[in-house]
Amino acid sequence: MDRQTKSIQRGLILAILFYLIVTALAISMMNVQSSVFSSRGVPEVNAEQKSVSKEVNLETERAKPAPIEGLVAGNAGKEEPMEEFPSEPAEITEPVTEEIEAPTEPAEDEPRYYSFITVNHDTILNMRIAPDINSKSIDRLDPGTTGYVLDIGDEWSYVGCDGRTGYCSNEFLSLTEIQKEDIPAEYFDAAPGDRVEIKEE
Repeated sequence: MDRQTKSIQRGLILAILFYLIVTALAISMMNVQSSVFSSRGVPEVNAEQKSVSKEVNLETERAKPAPIEGLVAGNAGKEEPMEEFPSEPAEITEPVTEEIEAPTEPAEDEPRYYSFITVNHDTILNMRIAPDINSKSIDRLDPGTTGYVLDIGDEWSYVGCDGRTGYCSNEFLSLTEIQKEDIPAEYFDAAPGDRVEIKEE
């Protein structure tokens, strides 16, 4: 219900109350006059006057407007509710986008080390100065000879065997992976073809 409608209802109520008060005063004055006349021996009001009085009372009752539901009885003694204003919308925060770092390239594989045993059953395996079949042979390995692979390649590997370092074809080597610590350190400081003195621990 808006404010204008409430103001109209209040005005109607005040007008009705004023009308009732005026009517009640008029009836009260009529009763006072009647009592005064009765005390002075004035004859009682005849039947016609009584009917007029009844008609006045009936018209008064009819003139009373029906009470507005929820206004007089329901809203009596209650304060008008305050108008609620819509609250300000909450600030919309932009989503925070996290920068995704590009994955780092995996580190190169650490070197792997092997021991070997020759599998040249009927021939002598040449240890050469370079990874080439035409390079100089610096040693000959019998079948079943053991040693260490210092650097493995696709076709040739750099090996250490019997105190000497050089290259052997992978075709005639059977490999077993070991730790670097299992290989005598002297082999790592030698150049291909060098004689290496292995210190016994």
